[in-house]
Amino acid sequence: MLPFSLPVLDAAFRAAMEVFAQNDSRSPEWKKIYADMRNFQRDQIFWFRFAEARFDSFMSAQRM
Repeated sequence: MLPFSLPVLDAAFRAAMEVFAQNDSRSPEWKKIYADMRNFQRDQIFWFRFAEARFDSFMSAQRM
């Protein structure tokens, strides 16, 4: 197995953002839920970088 390349990840991200923007313009319910979810996701990404990423890096370097 190989990870996706950065160009593939970037293209997928941009495509998803286009779909989300279309949904924002079509559905007020979607827009509200998606905005709340994105705020939660931003907080979780920050927390992961602060608290979990170092542990994940440590564990991935261990030989079990």
